[in-house]
Amino acid sequence: MDKRTEDEREFWRSYLSDFTLIRQVEDYQQLASDVVEMIGPSAGPMILLDAGCGSGNLAFFFLSGRRPLSLYVGIDFVHDALLTAANTTKTLEPNNRLSGEAASGSYTFIQGNLDTPLPLRSGTADQIVCNLVLSYLNDPLDLLREFVRVLKPKGRMVISTLKPMADCSQIYRNFAEKARSHEQVDQARKLLNNAGGIAAKETHGLYRFFSQLEMEALIEASGAVPLSSRISFGNQAILIAAVKA
Repeated sequence: MDKRTEDEREFWRSYLSDFTLIRQVEDYQQLASDVVEMIGPSAGPMILLDAGCGSGNLAFFFLSGRRPLSLYVGIDFVHDALLTAANTTKTLEPNNRLSGEAASGSYTFIQGNLDTPLPLRSGTADQIVCNLVLSYLNDPLDLLREFVRVLKPKGRMVISTLKPMADCSQIYRNFAEKARSHEQVDQARKLLNNAGGIAAKETHGLYRFFSQLEMEALIEASGAVPLSSRISFGNQAILIAAVKA
């Protein structure tokens, strides 16, 4: 593993250790709801890939019993985050198993680097979500092409990214203003600090965020067809739904 990969893993390990707090933020709840809505309804049990699942914030929505899944697959390269994600299902065994059963169906969490080929066979996934992750990769187009490979024909994906030079500070200040305890105020401060860390990496050219037109161009270059778009997360994120032709 090269030094940059090690540094990134440590950055995200620290970042994700606090990121479950964001489930309490109204703007994030709206973002998650938009992702779920844009991926479309389940036509019976389906296989869903959550690429860059982190500490399970979307898993919390997908595995809560609201929609049938034959299998939810979450991939992230931070092992501690995967344990937290598995725990969101409330079915984690005492031996910290990363696979099991939840209200919506089976789940499995896999440690993997999204800058390398996905550990799934071609044409296996019905749906893919990738929430606020694409901009942190070395080659976002490579990952989008992997999504197209892994999707079944007519399979659907929803990709979200922060806008260029996004300002998430007001989102977390709004959360702090509604806080009912000193603990929640402290949580809002941690979220704001985390956002500052990402903004600093963007400024130094380590991360690149995309406009809607740039996102649509990337998706088209991958071989998928953009279907619809939406602005969410306090007007700071772009979501695009696409289909494998």
